[in-house]
Amino acid sequence: MKPLPYLLLITLAVPVQIHLLSLLPFSFPLDLILVITFYAGYFHGKNRGMFTGAYLGLLTDILSGELLGTQMFLKTLTGYVAAVFGFGIFSKNLGIHFLLLWIISLINGFFNLFLLHLFREVVPLKEALVPLILPAAFWNALFGSLYIFLSRRWAHDRQARTGRGNTE
Repeated sequence: MKPLPYLLLITLAVPVQIHLLSLLPFSFPLDLILVITFYAGYFHGKNRGMFTGAYLGLLTDILSGELLGTQMFLKTLTGYVAAVFGFGIFSKNLGIHFLLLWIISLINGFFNLFLLHLFREVVPLKEALVPLILPAAFWNALFGSLYIFLSRRWAHDRQARTGRGNTE
């Protein structure tokens, strides 16, 4: 994808994350930016993953009014780790993607908690683990795996249509 449309497309993740997911009538702790960063790093390499994470993390930091740089650092790290795993154990198995997303989401949650403890306030692990970190890790892994499954399906269908169009 060309740089400008890609930049505009991933920029839409921030308002969707902040506004649309908050309108849902139930608590839905999905980190859409983490899922997009994982996808970019896992399938497109370190440069794309780290750029996506840094850009979306910085936008999140600026728009949330929180400490500048924390989300940028965490999402850049997510893009890097996803790329390392992507080239190390590239798999078509959705269970592997679910597990990797779950682990990366847990790491992201623990680092968020650590940075909050370091720069702002002390939040006990007990109070953050069950109501915040574990559900977010589950939903990120579930939604991310579903996104990977659907994007593969669409790519396969698109490839089948273009392949049939060339033979007819």
